[in-house]
Amino acid sequence: MPPFVLAALFMAGLFSFLTYTDLDDELENKQKTLADIYATALSDAVWNLDQSGAEAILAALSLDPDVAGAVVKEQFSGILATVGSDIPKDVESPLLVRRAIRSDVDVGGETIGEVAILFHKERLEVLLQDSVVQIFVLLALLMLVLSVSVTGAIRRFVSDPLETLLRGIQKTEEKHSREPIGWESDDEFGIVIDAYNGMIQRLSDEEAALIQAKNAAEKANKAKSSFLATMSHELRTPLNGITGMAQLMEDTGLDDRQRNYLHSLRSSGEVLLSLVNDILDFSKIEAGALEMDHHAFSLQNAVKTVEELIRPQARGKGIKTNVELDLGSENYFWGDGSKITQVLTNLAGNAVKFTDEGEVTLSVSVLEKSPDDALLRFSVKDTGIGIPKAQVEHLFSAFTQVDTSISRRFGGTGLGLAISSGLVETMGGDRIHVESEVGFGTTFYFDLRLPKAEMPAHACAPSAPGQVGRELSILVVEDNKINRTVAKGLLEKMGHVVSLANDGQEGVEAMIEEDFDLILMDIHMPRLNGLEATKKIRNLSDKHKANIPILALTADVMQDSIEEYSRHGMQGYVAKPVRREALYEALAPYAMNSEMGSYI
Repeated sequence: MPPFVLAALFMAGLFSFLTYTDLDDELENKQKTLADIYATALSDAVWNLDQSGAEAILAALSLDPDVAGAVVKEQFSGILATVGSDIPKDVESPLLVRRAIRSDVDVGGETIGEVAILFHKERLEVLLQDSVVQIFVLLALLMLVLSVSVTGAIRRFVSDPLETLLRGIQKTEEKHSREPIGWESDDEFGIVIDAYNGMIQRLSDEEAALIQAKNAAEKANKAKSSFLATMSHELRTPLNGITGMAQLMEDTGLDDRQRNYLHSLRSSGEVLLSLVNDILDFSKIEAGALEMDHHAFSLQNAVKTVEELIRPQARGKGIKTNVELDLGSENYFWGDGSKITQVLTNLAGNAVKFTDEGEVTLSVSVLEKSPDDALLRFSVKDTGIGIPKAQVEHLFSAFTQVDTSISRRFGGTGLGLAISSGLVETMGGDRIHVESEVGFGTTFYFDLRLPKAEMPAHACAPSAPGQVGRELSILVVEDNKINRTVAKGLLEKMGHVVSLANDGQEGVEAMIEEDFDLILMDIHMPRLNGLEATKKIRNLSDKHKANIPILALTADVMQDSIEEYSRHGMQGYVAKPVRREALYEALAPYAMNSEMGSYI
């Protein structure tokens, strides 16, 4: 029951009790007064034994609404007159009042009789009932007035501020806006709303600052990406000339001494290219922009490829290489096989680098499997110099090696493990673990959960060297003379017919005048760049010419750039420096298939 209702009932009861007490005291005083008056009035009638006079006086007494009955007794003869209800004998009651009748009232004469008057409380009860009703009505009206007043006060000072605050919060949540709440008051709710407005203002200022910082970071990241793309192009272009010319010279008549010099030249170029690739990969991982290429791949082939890559260096140091595969009947999995190969190649390359004698073992085992996937453990173990425990925690920090003496002895930038760790985490792995003992060797391992896959329908054995398919008429659009020479030499070695254009404008004009099977298009060129040239070719009125396959020939292979090439109508890319194997792989679908696809 609400407290105010209990309070009202208590007040009603209190008022009723006080009213009853007052009426009861009034009746008691009246009883005494009437008894005294009529005892005096009956003195003569009793003295004279005047029955009729006594009855007349009692009749007048009976007119009083509080009198129930009365009796007059003479001292010796008994009852002289009665009126109303019978008076009980020998019973005392607060409602029964007795008074002696004296012969001479003024001088206190002798007692000559008695008058007994019986009162009742019917009028008192009626009065009390009326009073209680009135009290309850008044209290009800008072409670109604108080309710209305309190409700209005609560609504004004509590509900309205709360509703205003709630609407402001809902508006902020629904519209994601931060508008202050209009409310002017000096009470507690005014203080709360002012505090809320202050918080909203601070959040708005912080959000604006965050947006500004985000825009600045995006601008800086865009500038960084642009710088990396430019540096990639500027570094890969001369590297393309170095490695490309070296590849062409390998097929010329060289003596052993010249061939050794050429091999050193090409190896140096490939090391420098590897460094450029490491820096670009690290930048992508750091920016969270590294893309995964998920497809069905053969894990057995991936591990064997890694072993083949490290085998020449291992043999040169007299180190044995082992491959241990415990995959059961599983071979094909769904994931980025090239990234897994990259991580294993880096770990295995380090193992060979830091091992002077003994062996390097690549192993893959199944930790647990289900019908849909398997948890695989990849490990690379060596018998090399080992790593001090105090240095293990710094292994995966960028540009960090165990110590500077190792850097001088073995070389390297310290990026390889940082990149490998980032690749493992990007592919869903926990991290790369290390177990090492100085002088006894090191084991690197990581776990990946990969979905199982079926052997792709297009999977087939690689073509033997020299199997180039049909002869293609290829237009090479390249502004750098050395790169044109390299591309022309590699393509002609593969048996293709090559035409050259110095920039995009010459490439478009050559397409209009002649027929080609495929275009290798550089991106950064004067007059008309590769993207604009591609767009013009795609808009040629001759739909056969407009539908020609176009591959980007570029050093900028950042993911955003590759997507932009595709949006402009290119079907793929060949990265600079151009490797014979990569060029062959890019051209194979067109050389093996005489039917042209639809690209517009």
